[in-house]
Formats: sequence, C-alpha cells, structure tokens
Amino acid sequence: MMTRYVPIAQGQRGYIGSNNFAGSGLPPYSRQPSYGSVGSRNTDTETIQDPYGILPEAAINRIVRDIGTNWKDLARGLDIPEGIIDEIECTYAGKLREKARKCLKIFMEDADPHRIVTILSEALDKCGRRDIKERIQEILSRRPY
Repeated sequence: MMTRYVPIAQGQRGYIGSNNFAGSGLPPYSRQPSYGSVGSRNTDTETIQDPYGILPEAAINRIVRDIGTNWKDLARGLDIPEGIIDEIECTYAGKLREKARKCLKIFMEDADPHRIVTILSEALDKCGRRDIKERIQEILSRRPY
C-alpha cells in the first residue's frame, strides 16, 4: 500500500530520532494513504511538482522521455498498485510519455522524501533500465548544492 508522507505542521516540535513528536504519536512525516482517481484526461503535458526539491525537472523529463514501453515495469517497481496502472493505461491510451509522467507524479506524491532517489534507482534497475538510472545519477551529480 502506498502512503503519503506529510510534514508536521509548522510550529510543532518534533525531532527525528526522538519520541517527542508534538504529542501526536506520529513521526515528522506521518503516513496517510493517498489512493485517488488518476484524474481526468489532460491533453497538456502535466508537470510534476517535487515538493521536496529532490529530483530536478531534467531528471524527471529524462525518465519520461526514455522509459518508453517499460513504464508499467517502472510503475510496479515503484509499488504503484495494478488497479492504478490499469487506470493510467485507459486514461492515457497511446501516450507513453503521459503514462510515465503520471506514474512518476503518483510516486512523488506518495514516497518517503528521504528515499525518493533510492527507490527510483532500484525501480529503474528492476525494470532493466540501468542506462536511465546512470543518466539520472549524472544529472543529480551535476546539481549545485
């Protein structure tokens, strides 16, 4: 089951590694299931907002452009449920890039922000696209910090 990680509210106290999470009993990133409809068909290219700034747009665009027919294998590697994959298949029939973009969007919204790059790299490896994984690592290594 995919979960959404949500930052704690501003002003609350909670430290990673401590048991004091503002009295809520939840860690700073609390797990909330977030299965929703794939949404209405959008003919415009949907942008993916990375709320954590971990993956640059160049990396996302590289995956979307190069994944091709392996998008389903990538989605499975990202633990997107089969029902959601089928819904994406029907909604974006004939549009490989849009299918890949939607999978990445769902993944980015629901992933643990501290593991996005690791999970994505492992999923690319599992679906046999080590070439894309290496290109993404190059893009990430070029980023100024």
